[in-house]
Amino acid sequence: MRGRFGPRDRKQQKTRIAHLTTTAVVCGAVVLVLFLAVPAVAQHGMHPPMPDQRFALTVRSIESGADVIEVPLDLPSPTMPSDFSQHISLPNGKGAIHAVRYLPRAVVDQTVEAGTGEGAGPAVRVSIEGPAQSFERWLLGHDAERNRLQSLIGTWRYQAVADKSSRDLLYKQFETELTRDPVIQVRSEAGIVLREIPAKPGMTEKLAESGCTLAVVKFLPHFAIDDKKKTPISISEKRINPAVQVRVSCGQERFDRWLFSRFPEYTPGGVTPLPVPLRLDCPVGSERPIPAFVIITTGGTQQEIWERYEGETTARSLSAGQAVPIANSSYTFSVAKFVASGRLVETYRADESRRAVPAVRIETADAEGLPQSTWIALGEKSIVGAPGSRMVVGFGNWRATSGGGHP
Repeated sequence: MRGRFGPRDRKQQKTRIAHLTTTAVVCGAVVLVLFLAVPAVAQHGMHPPMPDQRFALTVRSIESGADVIEVPLDLPSPTMPSDFSQHISLPNGKGAIHAVRYLPRAVVDQTVEAGTGEGAGPAVRVSIEGPAQSFERWLLGHDAERNRLQSLIGTWRYQAVADKSSRDLLYKQFETELTRDPVIQVRSEAGIVLREIPAKPGMTEKLAESGCTLAVVKFLPHFAIDDKKKTPISISEKRINPAVQVRVSCGQERFDRWLFSRFPEYTPGGVTPLPVPLRLDCPVGSERPIPAFVIITTGGTQQEIWERYEGETTARSLSAGQAVPIANSSYTFSVAKFVASGRLVETYRADESRRAVPAVRIETADAEGLPQSTWIALGEKSIVGAPGSRMVVGFGNWRATSGGGHP
């Protein structure tokens, strides 16, 4: 869900925040997350597509972790529903994607069908109720692209573990994910994390992989640009927009860069890429306190709800249909249904409500060569099967060039 910005205070009026922040709490070490384009509560939707807007599909291999391709969609019009046919071949002969249907304004209908085998796993349906709006969403414990929900009043994650020891480890991560020390990840070209270096100013490390040296120059928990001095500053001690300045020295060459935890793909336009891929891994907080919940299933039967709010973490058992108050709001939520093993089926339909978003339907073949149809909303990703591989397919705005601008 995109952030909502209120009036700026005096301190903020003196600065220009270089990279916009949202109200979401970003997941740390517990799980991979997806920021859902269809929010739960306090929905404000998004602007309808513009006549000159262009969209693209991005495809990343789960096995290698690398971005494989980014292909603009050949839509007849971004503002009109259309059936079209665009064939996108995947590299290395790993199958193809066929884009067939586009809706400029659509909402999702979700169901989970009980079953086993590939693509099946535990799922819960979260129901949020309040005076102005109600909302339901399925969360999949086995799918890193479908296990999280966020809104302006809270965040939810769903995880399923086999035993108590796994549960205890996960709970410890949940307790410390916003307070752990930031690190700089050194990655391979395929996106695999090779090692982690503390993001502490003054730290230096020899990068044997490239023969270069990494130096940590400065860390700012809330990065902004001072309008008068035109220099980076931190406008608070909260980790709202954490950034680290690094210097990579390779022989006579020197590269100075800012790495942003919220925008890991950001690269200034016209700048030579770093000789080794680096990312800042730092917990990101919210400007105002909102509760974070984790729904956890242990051993396929025991349900718990974990909550973190204003620095305090609690854990308690959870029964089906039990209403859980959402702190600092007049809403409650409950787990309306639990499925021990099932597959999510999502279908988008045309809608003119404020919560409608652009969506595209693709057709692929799974690992066994069987056809599958998948809808993806703008800003979302979905895991699809391919012969001999699995891919994460995303639907987003097309970037005309690979470098420059915000991701």
